[in-house]
Amino acid sequence: MDTVFITSDPIYSEDLLMEMEKHDCCGARLLFLGTVRKENETRPVDALFYECYEEMAKKEFFKIIDEAKKLGEVHEIGIAHRIGRLLAGEVSLIVAVFAPHRKAAFLAEEYVIDQLKKRVPIFKKEIYAAGESEWLEK
Repeated sequence: MDTVFITSDPIYSEDLLMEMEKHDCCGARLLFLGTVRKENETRPVDALFYECYEEMAKKEFFKIIDEAKKLGEVHEIGIAHRIGRLLAGEVSLIVAVFAPHRKAAFLAEEYVIDQLKKRVPIFKKEIYAAGESEWLEK
């Protein structure tokens, strides 16, 4: 069963993986962790702030998962996204893909990440060391 959760609590790959089924036929278990950078285009970053319309974001995540699973044989996809204030080094996104073969897993993983940045209503504000901040395009 595909899994999606959005939370203001820290997210861990182990928690997401425990929610997902164990598929003995899957030789590929691909895991992506997106973390907050301490610098963006030479500007020192203190933190990021994410906010979203959770109900709409979850619906869009599940649509993206369904589309990604049509790209190749993929058994399950899990997504965890953090909202609220995150400091440099903290995990903001986890995407896990279970597939029988690596090619399908890589295709699905890349598709999910690219599409969520384009379509999911999660908004990101960068807070800079100098005190200013700005909302960013994904």
